[in-house]
Amino acid sequence: MSSCLTYLDFFSINAQRAALATTGTTLAIYMGMDRLESISAALMQHLPASTPAAVVQAASLPQEARLLTTLGRLAIEARQAGLGSPGVILIGAALAEAVQPAMAVPLQVQVHANG
Repeated sequence: MSSCLTYLDFFSINAQRAALATTGTTLAIYMGMDRLESISAALMQHLPASTPAAVVQAASLPQEARLLTTLGRLAIEARQAGLGSPGVILIGAALAEAVQPAMAVPLQVQVHANG
């Protein structure tokens, strides 16, 4: 199960955020890169810092970049890597298989040439 939200949707459903975060669904949050710190902090009120997380910047473009990490490290690692808009924030169990191998090495941002 997954849910797609914009940043505005995420913060306009305050009463439902806890329920949404704790259902086990994987969240895809669009238009939230400028507020990544507040999104991460809000989700960590309901999810463990170890929850798998990712950012995909400029998806499908030649300069696409991906960061695989955990919710607790997401905001700082995305900033360290210079990731910003346009980007999609992904948080949830569906990322576990991708995040676990990536966590075995220090911060990695993968840039993929599409074409």
